[in-house]
Amino acid sequence: MKNHLYHFFPRKFEGVEETVSIVRSILENGLYLSKEMLHLNWKDIHAVSGRQRKLEAEQFRFCLTAISNEVELKDHADRFGAVGLEFNMDDIVRMGGFPVFYVPTPKRENASIEEYNGISLLYRIADAQQIFEYIVEHKVIQTNDIDLINVLGAIKFLANICYPTQRKPNSGSADINYYKQREWRIIYNLTSKNVTIGKHFNNYTIQAFDNIPIRNYITSISIAKNKDISQEAYDCLFNAMAELMHQYGLKCELDRADVKQTKY
Repeated sequence: MKNHLYHFFPRKFEGVEETVSIVRSILENGLYLSKEMLHLNWKDIHAVSGRQRKLEAEQFRFCLTAISNEVELKDHADRFGAVGLEFNMDDIVRMGGFPVFYVPTPKRENASIEEYNGISLLYRIADAQQIFEYIVEHKVIQTNDIDLINVLGAIKFLANICYPTQRKPNSGSADINYYKQREWRIIYNLTSKNVTIGKHFNNYTIQAFDNIPIRNYITSISIAKNKDISQEAYDCLFNAMAELMHQYGLKCELDRADVKQTKY
């Protein structure tokens, strides 16, 4: 598992046919970049003149996780789904993938000032983005020594890979220990120039890299029996996945728990 990243799904198991249809769609259309609206409602304690605001960011991203052993893999499958696509970390880096930086957030509104340091960092990145957008739009600085567009792009990149670790009580968010996660993301508009991104049913998809279909970069498919799947459904899912791999001519391994099958 060293130097590999995993994407597990579906979060809610609704049946073998439904799960296989998701895999088939990925093999045909590519990796789906999910839309997320990140809302940050914590106060900005360093706001000028006490002015408060909400920090919001829209992004389309494909998420993966670094997993180092079978125990972590099974635990991850319990949280995120029974099917895991494995990718070589070097390939994800070349596609423009990057590890996520988790920013600590306060657990309560009246937290100490130290607990707001992480949130303050996010607001300052937002400030820097706003400033550079103004500089670029109004051509405030004229220089050949600094590529201002690239600087603005770097700030947007930082904003996309910084992610708050906590949610407010009763927010409805999943109880995930972010400090145990080693998440990576491929983000729309921040990918390699060699990545082909298209649309499928109004969703962005990563269709190819270096003109090679994205399915050919899958190094292994893991089928994990998580808490939501019966043994019968698990067996059916595994057999259906083997048939699907044969149909699409995938040259990767199919992993069932601790038993690895030969290449299809």
